[in-house]
Amino acid sequence: MLGYLAVIPLLWMAADVSFFNMLVVGILLNIPMVIDGYTQLRGWRVSNNFLRSSTGLISGIGMSCIIVAGSFQFHRGIQGLANFIDSFIA
Repeated sequence: MLGYLAVIPLLWMAADVSFFNMLVVGILLNIPMVIDGYTQLRGWRVSNNFLRSSTGLISGIGMSCIIVAGSFQFHRGIQGLANFIDSFIA
């Protein structure tokens, strides 16, 4: 849950960063948790609480990046649609 607090500073940063870059960073930040979960599932190792907490925090920040990028892209799409409709009205 702490990783989701990253939404607040990401909202300011997202205005200057492209959608694709935010999406890629978000996906890359989720990879450590996927690897941690997969290696535990396969029985290759046993995780500890510190590793689970750190990968969860990193993944939460990554999900925040994806959420912020998606919401900014959605907002841009709605603005484009509104401008398109306004061009017919005016």
